[in-house]
Amino acid sequence: MILTHQNHIRMRILLSFLALCFVYSSFAQVPAYYNNVNLNASGQTLKNNLASKVISSQNQTVSYTPGIWNALQQTDLDANNSSRVVLIYGYSDSDGNSTTDRTRSKYSNGGGSTDWNREHVYPKSLGTPTFGNSGPGSDPHQVRASDVNRNASRGNRKFASGSGNSTITSQGHWYPGDEFKGDVARILMYMYLRYGTRCLPKNVGEGSTVSNDQNMVELFLQWNAEDPVSTLETQRNDIIENLIGNRNPFIDNPAFATQIWGGQQAEDRFGTGTPPPPPTPSTTTVTLRLIFDNYPAETSWEITNSSNQIVHSGNNYGSQANGSTLNLTETLADGCYNLIIKDSYGDGMCCTYGNGSFLFTNNTTGNTITSGGSFQTQKTKAFCLGTNARLAQNSTTTSTTLEAFTTTNTALELSIYPNPARAFIYIASSNKEALNYTISSLVGQTLVNGTVNNQQIDVQKLPKGVYILSINNGVQTYTKKFIKA
Repeated sequence: MILTHQNHIRMRILLSFLALCFVYSSFAQVPAYYNNVNLNASGQTLKNNLASKVISSQNQTVSYTPGIWNALQQTDLDANNSSRVVLIYGYSDSDGNSTTDRTRSKYSNGGGSTDWNREHVYPKSLGTPTFGNSGPGSDPHQVRASDVNRNASRGNRKFASGSGNSTITSQGHWYPGDEFKGDVARILMYMYLRYGTRCLPKNVGEGSTVSNDQNMVELFLQWNAEDPVSTLETQRNDIIENLIGNRNPFIDNPAFATQIWGGQQAEDRFGTGTPPPPPTPSTTTVTLRLIFDNYPAETSWEITNSSNQIVHSGNNYGSQANGSTLNLTETLADGCYNLIIKDSYGDGMCCTYGNGSFLFTNNTTGNTITSGGSFQTQKTKAFCLGTNARLAQNSTTTSTTLEAFTTTNTALELSIYPNPARAFIYIASSNKEALNYTISSLVGQTLVNGTVNNQQIDVQKLPKGVYILSINNGVQTYTKKFIKA
């Protein structure tokens, strides 16, 4: 059981909410968690500031058994299927080899050959001194769900450069895979902040060290820059903060690593003085994930450009199995487009005849462009990529052509608390206008909707998990991800 002190948690959530209200004007882009950290510092000063923050803000611990098991069944959930967890180092659910599985039932944990277990990204045996199943050994920031056999293949091998899927390198080291190399780097940086010399990066990585800190490996700075923060990392960070109180700063802002150790410029989410990221490439890859309902042949899709010409499309899915998943990746030049999802019968993809859905992702940024499943004949989403996307976001005098493909960014000025919520979500708003709400899954399926009564929303009947709450007054909308505990 995860160790908690409910009264303390409620008080901390309330204080965090009040603090956010006071500091919002000066930290509009930065989470309130960092309101007492000088984020414009650099080098050892910033490292020490962040180390003090992650150490002082941790107010609870998680037991290794059963605490970490329970935690992983929340933190590592697949955003597209809340009954499964994502397995670090995995890469395929369809090759017939369970050792390479990327996801698995969240309840298939244990020591069996087709189970998943607890992978210490920083191996216990490589600590100085070695550590057991407490302290760094039970820190949920560094323990990930992993296939039993793949975990054994990694063992306590040091990380080394590579490409493609996870593998043992020719020198006998371990490459975590293109999808997870950034996750690994940011975990190891956190461990160095949180536990200092007990978890030195150089003890777990091969390659040159940086000039201003002989304990930091250049390879990890490279991975941090090359592999952007994933939705899963953000999800883990939010849930773990609610479990033990602290966060991984390098997930919140990868550019902290550049400010501290130099090297290749990583993404700057806070804009705290580091150089801007490299220019957006002239083309962007996008992925459309289709999860079919019981009538796959009814589903089709198109991507049209600003001249209403079809640039990519797909149909004739009658051979697909009911409930099967199809991932389609396409390359688009900078510009503005429409994604059109169609259902020939007119009942969408969900939910009367199967729980179908779609998820459309910008692979360069990792952001979801749109998702859903509940519609009638078709659903259309306008979007822009590359330079046009930045113009659409930043320009106050866009052209008529561009306006046709952008949505005015209007949002209600309100806040919700507590998060996570057990019974009710409360709404703090400056006026008492009539509000409607919708609660959706992470893939856009509407689960609950209604009218807000007495500034609160009843979530008692929702299963534990992560959801999206949208609140609107008929003109403006407030959207927030929340956790049902």
